[in-house]
Amino acid sequence: MTDEHAIIRALSSSIQTYNSYFQHILGADTGGGWKKSNKDHYCFIPTRNVEDIVRVLHYIRTLDTGRNRSRNKFLDCGCGIGNIMMLAGKVGFGPYGIEYEKENVELARKLLRNTIISSKQVIHGDIMEYKYYNQYDVIYYYEPLRDHKKQRQFADKIAKDAKRGAFVIPNGEWGSRKSEWEHIKYIGALGIYKKL
Repeated sequence: MTDEHAIIRALSSSIQTYNSYFQHILGADTGGGWKKSNKDHYCFIPTRNVEDIVRVLHYIRTLDTGRNRSRNKFLDCGCGIGNIMMLAGKVGFGPYGIEYEKENVELARKLLRNTIISSKQVIHGDIMEYKYYNQYDVIYYYEPLRDHKKQRQFADKIAKDAKRGAFVIPNGEWGSRKSEWEHIKYIGALGIYKKL
């Protein structure tokens, strides 16, 4: 059996390298957000909780050994440069991302081009207008909107639109309708919720 801690360390190291490469290319501050940012969308690249993200994704992959492995579509809402998509792909998910900022989409496609992730898997669009949340098995987001009220509306939209059996990993505001969702567990600061 593979050592889970070794997997987590290796993936965490690879994402830190990816983020460092990104910082080097643009001179961007991934800890404090982008210098260029739209008034509604919060361009921030999470690096502090990488190990928690890896643990959560690994946990979901091993949660039900009888689960149909073809049901593994992962969506990162506000995917930025695609770093979490890369992690999800390494853990065994079919990763997709949606990003509002065109520059981020182009950069993600460029950075991911030599991986198993197709440029078509990085979607240019608005998370509030996206209509296909029901096609994903796992949905992740890290505070993709600046305004607290809009964050709440987005969280409510995900809670409503996700399909039955989907897992949601909200890093920030969560709008669960308690009767429709089961809280699975916390890993670090991240909660895992499953739609009933």
